[in-house]
Amino acid sequence: MLARIAQGRGEAYRHGGEEFVLITPNLDAREAEALAEKLRSTFEQHRFDIDGRSEAVTVSVGVAVWPYSGSSYDEVLAAANRAEAEAKKTRNVVRVAS
Repeated sequence: MLARIAQGRGEAYRHGGEEFVLITPNLDAREAEALAEKLRSTFEQHRFDIDGRSEAVTVSVGVAVWPYSGSSYDEVLAAANRAEAEAKKTRNVVRVAS
């Protein structure tokens, strides 16, 4: 699902156990937030078949944008991780790094 949503806008990569990175060149913060919200709502609405049961999955998303959130990949990733940590406090929301 992530790759389908990212298609034509960027690339999705697994980053750790339950985390993913979506690299979207040429999106500003507003566009990246809108794409993240689309991702979040798509997962929220989809039902997954897990061990014969239909389950809902929620996604907490942290968004960071280069160069505003940092000047290097590591700085932008750290900003996205902080925003994600804030999103996880509420759950099933999108937070943009300040």
